[in-house]
This record gives sequence, C-alpha cells and structure tokens, in this order.
Amino acid sequence: MPLGDVSDHSRAETFYSSDDVQALIESRYPLIPTTETTPGPSRYFKMADSGSRVGFISPHSHNFCDTCNRVRVTVEGRLLLCLGNEHSVDLRAVLRRHPAICRYLKRRLSMPCR
Repeated sequence: MPLGDVSDHSRAETFYSSDDVQALIESRYPLIPTTETTPGPSRYFKMADSGSRVGFISPHSHNFCDTCNRVRVTVEGRLLLCLGNEHSVDLRAVLRRHPAICRYLKRRLSMPCR
C-alpha cells in the first residue's frame, strides 16, 4: 500500500500493478477466481494445482475506496482515514488533551470482542 511522500523517485518508477503480478504468477501457476470474500478489500484466487490461496489488494489498479472499511493509526499516533492521501488527525494529541477519553478507550479495547 502506498503511504507517505516519496522524494527520491517517482512512484511510477517502482509501480508494478496487481494485474502484472497476477500475470506473472499465472505464467507458472494457473489461478482460478473465487467468490470468497473477507471484511477487507482483497480479491482472492485459488491456485489450480494446490490448495493455496492468493489475495490481491490493488489500491491503484483496482481502486476500492467505495468499499473501504478501515482506518489506520501510524506509529506517530496519527489517525489516517485513507492511505491514498496525507490528511490525518493527531490522535495522540487528542488523547493527551482529554485523558477521560483515553481511559474510556483503554477499558473498551481491553474488553473481549463480540
């Protein structure tokens, strides 16, 4: 997934589309599309000669913005709603300004998932 600024080269210089990766794999191992889905954006294929599964997440060549259901938190504490741009919220600063929210989140995050 592309993330952050690239200053020493163009992204186009290192871009290799999921279609290209899929074609490379299929040149040796036939792939069969599946109807399998997960809560994420992957498109899945089974390898014809084994039980292996391959999933592709293709933010540029097969955009999935309309079905994205993820947020990300960087190691610096910034909340990203989209990896496709640089807009973010300084979540760490918000939590430090409002300690009650921080305590609430800690309690909620330590509860078992339902």
